Amino acid sequence: MSNIGFFISKLNTIGNLTKANILLEEEVLKLRSDLAALNELKEENVFLREVLGLDRIIGRDIIDAKTFNLQFTPEGHYMLVNEGLRAGIKNGSIVVSSSGVLIGRIIEVSDNFSRVALITNLDFKVTVRLLHGKTAGISKGLLNDGLFLDFIAQDDEIESGDVLVTSGNDIFPAGLIVGTVDNVSSDTGNVFKSVTAKAELNDINISRVLIVNR
Repeated sequence: MSNIGFFISKLNTIGNLTKANILLEEEVLKLRSDLAALNELKEENVFLREVLGLDRIIGRDIIDAKTFNLQFTPEGHYMLVNEGLRAGIKNGSIVVSSSGVLIGRIIEVSDNFSRVALITNLDFKVTVRLLHGKTAGISKGLLNDGLFLDFIAQDDEIESGDVLVTSGNDIFPAGLIVGTVDNVSSDTGNVFKSVTAKAELNDINISRVLIVNR
């Protein structure tokens, strides 16, 4: 074979390999796309199953919404959802996750979006109790420091690791997960214990939420 023939043969081989690589890359991209679609479908199915279970517990109208513009500043913890008056959202509506975690409540409503105050906000209060136990109190937001539990008497049984849920003694449905106790301090000189907790919303995906009308 002449040098020219050998060179042309090499070029053809390289061309064929390049085409094969392109086809393989396209196949990989398609497989990745199919996998992403499958994962999204699985997540959607999980979300819908959780919503159905939550709907049975809450027994109220539930509106699905997506979140954006999360704000964690010294002035407060807020976010926006992409549903508003046109979807039936009302001021004061409760915001929860599909898994039953209390996230916050609606404080402003426009036609197509609403503003949410998170449970870690300084002015956010909700009555809570231990998931396993009778101890109850009021959770107050501490911004980046999580939650503070007020009105926990010195003889109340509570310890680090205890799970807090809504008690249902206010506007919030009972049984929603609020957080986990992370510190308990007792002082016989005070009427109440000093108790702080970590908000559950910090450990979950809140890109998609449920609005529960009161």
